[in-house]
Amino acid sequence: MFRGQDAAFLSRHASLEEVARLLWQSSALSLGPTGQTRLARSATPKARGFDFLSRRAVADPPSFGRSQALLQVDAWEVLSGFAGALLGTKAPGLIYERIAAAW
Repeated sequence: MFRGQDAAFLSRHASLEEVARLLWQSSALSLGPTGQTRLARSATPKARGFDFLSRRAVADPPSFGRSQALLQVDAWEVLSGFAGALLGTKAPGLIYERIAAAW
Protein backbone atom coordinates (compact mmCIF):
# COMPACT_ATOMS: atom_id res chain seq x y z
CA MET A 1 0.00 0.00 0.00
CA PHE A 2 1.19 3.47 -0.88
CA ARG A 3 -0.81 6.38 0.57
CA GLY A 4 -3.86 4.14 0.60
CA GLN A 5 -3.30 2.94 -2.98
CA ASP A 6 -2.30 -0.53 -4.17
CA ALA A 7 1.39 -0.16 -5.08
CA ALA A 8 1.26 -3.04 -7.58
CA PHE A 9 -1.66 -1.39 -9.37
CA LEU A 10 0.16 1.95 -9.43
CA SER A 11 3.29 0.33 -10.87
CA ARG A 12 1.25 -0.99 -13.81
CA HIS A 13 -1.14 1.90 -14.41
CA ALA A 14 0.28 5.18 -13.10
CA SER A 15 2.97 7.45 -14.51
CA LEU A 16 5.96 8.51 -12.45
CA GLU A 17 4.40 11.98 -12.20
CA GLU A 18 1.10 10.55 -10.92
CA VAL A 19 2.90 8.56 -8.22
CA ALA A 20 4.98 11.63 -7.29
CA ARG A 21 1.79 13.68 -7.01
CA LEU A 22 0.37 11.04 -4.66
CA LEU A 23 3.59 10.90 -2.60
CA TRP A 24 3.86 14.69 -2.34
CA GLN A 25 0.10 15.14 -1.84
CA SER A 26 0.18 17.65 -4.66
CA SER A 27 -2.77 18.67 -6.79
CA ALA A 28 -0.56 19.93 -9.63
CA LEU A 29 0.86 17.64 -12.26
CA SER A 30 3.96 18.98 -14.00
CA LEU A 31 4.28 18.00 -17.64
CA GLY A 32 7.63 19.50 -18.48
CA PRO A 33 10.58 21.58 -17.44
CA THR A 34 10.26 25.17 -16.36
CA GLY A 35 11.81 27.99 -18.32
CA GLN A 36 14.51 28.23 -15.64
CA THR A 37 16.03 24.88 -16.60
CA ARG A 38 19.39 25.36 -18.32
CA LEU A 39 20.85 22.27 -19.93
CA ALA A 40 24.58 21.67 -19.70
CA ARG A 41 26.51 20.88 -22.86
CA SER A 42 28.11 17.83 -21.25
CA ALA A 43 28.70 14.85 -23.46
CA THR A 44 27.04 12.22 -21.30
CA PRO A 45 23.64 11.96 -19.60
CA LYS A 46 25.37 11.23 -16.29
CA ALA A 47 27.47 14.42 -16.50
CA ARG A 48 24.41 16.49 -17.45
CA GLY A 49 22.45 15.01 -14.54
CA PHE A 50 25.19 15.76 -12.02
CA ASP A 51 25.58 19.27 -13.45
CA PHE A 52 21.84 19.91 -13.07
CA LEU A 53 21.73 18.61 -9.48
CA SER A 54 24.86 20.51 -8.43
CA ARG A 55 23.46 23.79 -9.79
CA ARG A 56 20.20 23.20 -7.90
CA ALA A 57 22.09 22.37 -4.70
CA VAL A 58 24.02 25.65 -4.91
CA ALA A 59 21.11 27.89 -5.88
CA ASP A 60 18.05 26.49 -4.11
CA PRO A 61 17.14 27.76 -0.65
CA PRO A 62 17.10 25.34 2.30
CA SER A 63 13.92 23.28 2.67
CA PHE A 64 13.52 23.99 6.39
CA GLY A 65 10.78 26.50 7.10
CA ARG A 66 9.46 26.69 3.54
CA SER A 67 5.80 26.07 2.77
CA GLN A 68 4.56 22.78 1.37
CA ALA A 69 3.46 24.57 -1.81
CA LEU A 70 6.98 25.92 -2.45
CA LEU A 71 8.56 22.55 -1.71
CA GLN A 72 6.18 20.91 -4.19
CA VAL A 73 7.17 23.42 -6.88
CA ASP A 74 10.83 22.63 -6.20
CA ALA A 75 10.15 18.89 -6.28
CA TRP A 76 8.39 19.12 -9.67
CA GLU A 77 11.20 21.26 -11.06
CA VAL A 78 13.88 18.84 -9.84
CA LEU A 79 12.05 15.75 -11.13
CA SER A 80 11.32 17.24 -14.53
CA GLY A 81 14.61 19.11 -14.84
CA PHE A 82 16.69 16.06 -13.92
CA ALA A 83 14.86 13.99 -16.53
CA GLY A 84 15.47 16.74 -19.08
CA ALA A 85 19.15 16.89 -18.18
CA LEU A 86 19.57 13.14 -18.57
CA LEU A 87 17.72 13.19 -21.89
CA GLY A 88 19.43 16.35 -23.11
CA THR A 89 16.13 18.00 -24.03
CA LYS A 90 13.62 20.44 -22.55
CA ALA A 91 10.62 18.84 -24.30
CA PRO A 92 7.27 18.93 -22.49
CA GLY A 93 5.26 15.84 -21.57
CA LEU A 94 5.30 13.00 -19.10
CA ILE A 95 8.75 11.57 -18.44
CA TYR A 96 8.02 8.25 -20.17
CA GLU A 97 6.82 10.19 -23.24
CA ARG A 98 9.97 12.31 -23.21
CA ILE A 99 12.14 9.19 -22.94
CA ALA A 100 10.31 7.60 -25.88
CA ALA A 101 10.71 10.75 -28.01
CA ALA A 102 14.45 10.96 -27.21
CA TRP A 103 15.00 7.27 -27.89
